[in-house]
Amino acid sequence: MLTTFRAWRTGLTTWACASACFLAPASVSASAVAADERIRVELIVDRAVVAAGGDARVGVLFEPASDWHVYWRNPGDSGEPPQIRFEGPPGFAFGPIQWPAPTALPVGPLVNYGYEGAVLLAADLDVAGTAEERASSAAIAADVTWLVCRADECVPGTATLRRTIGLGDVASAPNDERFLVADAAVPRLAVDARLRSAPDGDPLLVVDSIPELAGSDARFFPLRGDVLDHAAEQRARWAGGALELELSPGSVVQGPIDSIDGVLVLDAEVAHAFTVQARRAEQRLASALLLALVGGVLLNLMPCVFPVLSLKVLGFIEQSGSESSALRRHGWGFTAGVLASFWVLGGALLILRSGGEALGWGFQLQSPAFVATLAALMFVLALNLAGVFELRAAPWSRSAASLERREGLAGSFWSGALTTVVATPCTAPFMGGALGYALSRPAWEGLSVFSALGVGVAFPVLALSHFPALLRRLPRPGAWMETLKQFLAFPLFATVLWLLSVFGRQTSDDARTLLSVALLVAAFACWSYGRATGTRAATWRLTSAVTAVLAVTILVRASTGGSQVRAAAADEFWQPWAPETEAALRDSGTPVFVNFTADWCISCQVNERLVFATDRVRNAFRDHGVVALKADWTNRDARIARALSQHGRESVPLYVYYGRGLEGSVLPQVPTPRTVIDTIGGAGERSEH
Repeated sequence: MLTTFRAWRTGLTTWACASACFLAPASVSASAVAADERIRVELIVDRAVVAAGGDARVGVLFEPASDWHVYWRNPGDSGEPPQIRFEGPPGFAFGPIQWPAPTALPVGPLVNYGYEGAVLLAADLDVAGTAEERASSAAIAADVTWLVCRADECVPGTATLRRTIGLGDVASAPNDERFLVADAAVPRLAVDARLRSAPDGDPLLVVDSIPELAGSDARFFPLRGDVLDHAAEQRARWAGGALELELSPGSVVQGPIDSIDGVLVLDAEVAHAFTVQARRAEQRLASALLLALVGGVLLNLMPCVFPVLSLKVLGFIEQSGSESSALRRHGWGFTAGVLASFWVLGGALLILRSGGEALGWGFQLQSPAFVATLAALMFVLALNLAGVFELRAAPWSRSAASLERREGLAGSFWSGALTTVVATPCTAPFMGGALGYALSRPAWEGLSVFSALGVGVAFPVLALSHFPALLRRLPRPGAWMETLKQFLAFPLFATVLWLLSVFGRQTSDDARTLLSVALLVAAFACWSYGRATGTRAATWRLTSAVTAVLAVTILVRASTGGSQVRAAAADEFWQPWAPETEAALRDSGTPVFVNFTADWCISCQVNERLVFATDRVRNAFRDHGVVALKADWTNRDARIARALSQHGRESVPLYVYYGRGLEGSVLPQVPTPRTVIDTIGGAGERSEH
């Protein structure tokens, strides 16, 4: 019976869409308004004058007549959502459409999703600083198609709407309250959710952290059209402070639903609308902990971590014949430093995200001040390794007990904390999925994953401290350790050069020059400190202190000089990514490869040079007609953060390939040229859903 009904419903849906196509479409308009007796459509802007380098809001207002309606982004059992493509002069960038929460629209045995009253589909408009600076006005346009329906009739429409907006040095204040009404209707609060199976086998959506409303009604609107039976009853109940909503899978779904995204509305009120990203509970915490642990161990092999970790290993080698209890204490001190810093980093990230910030792993590197500070720290550490100055005597000259007196457990603790700080620019295999899980779950689960990641990072040092016999297989302590220590300074110097380039990209050439001067003064301070011996030690120490203060002052000046998004180096292979660019290419059937990257991500830069810059890969892209898009997350960009979250990731690198008619295929975080070529050639395509 159910199969027969679903087949009949599919036929009715096909008839509804087909009948619409035989009706005459609405007339095309070249003004800001298109209207007939069924619907009025208007292109509007929230202010009269926009400033170059500023922003505004634009939108298309749909006002259907009584008993008529338009559709949501997922129309439900039948219908078509409005399609809008904004256009403007060079320098005008339009953000994605922001969809208000829909309502359920029963049509016989079917249920559609849409809007019976007026609805504004708005988007952000950013105007570049050089855009039409000499003009007093600019023309924008919106190519719009829609389907307006009532119970027994559907009429498609299309129009090109145009409007002229003023340009000036100072933007006028927003003066259109319709945008305020639209913003209030857009679900903006994300909630935690998970999927599990109900006793009858249907998916059960469990939503945490929402206010329990006595006698409240709940309706979930999925983003994908075929995942649920839209007409089925959604039975809701409250249990243990969480909402449990029983759903029915769509007729084309085979097996359990592993993930579902959508909008949850309580009491049919927009004020109680939430965005939901739910994953099946079988993606258990244990799996995320294992991925984090393995990813943390592999993170030690990354170029940003290995030189710093090697210093601690050298310290253990020199004490390999001494008391094992002292080694164990230092191993646990190092581990405590790693864990504490991961807790601080993970906790800050979870708190900021709960406040609505679109952030992910490595978010602090989007701050020029942090990049400058890290560059200075790495530079001073490299000078120490190179022998410009010493904070203590040669490592092989003391016993383990002396080491503990000299450095103490605090030294090991801060070594662990430093390891975490320098690890943030890197992402190891398996880390992406674990971090995506951690930042989409309740705080205790997220911190558990960060703890597992920290244990993985500390594991080599902790293992060596408890099994000193492993150290005895290495060469005996001696002068070679000083040579190796000095050699390890050069990877750190290379890291400083890379951080300088990142800082320059985030700020300006002048700020980068100022930071270079700060590093030069810091080098003189370190050299002076190294000279502080003998009868003139006090003079050299004073010189070192004064120049160190000067270096810090210049560093602060460079860091607070403001930030800007600078144009990337010219590369005809990569085109700038934007949500609307990706959507337009995919809608046209063009294969798309999206590279989510950042200048401060060392793993990203290594992959780009060893994989994506090769002739083999670039020729394969051209042969298959693949458009390569680069989503650059060097500076904070909420659109990129949202796109990463949609793929279950909170970090870069992320590589996604969209073939013709296919869902996205996510490539490994450390791909090979063969992996990329096979994927775009069809040999390795796999759906992420």
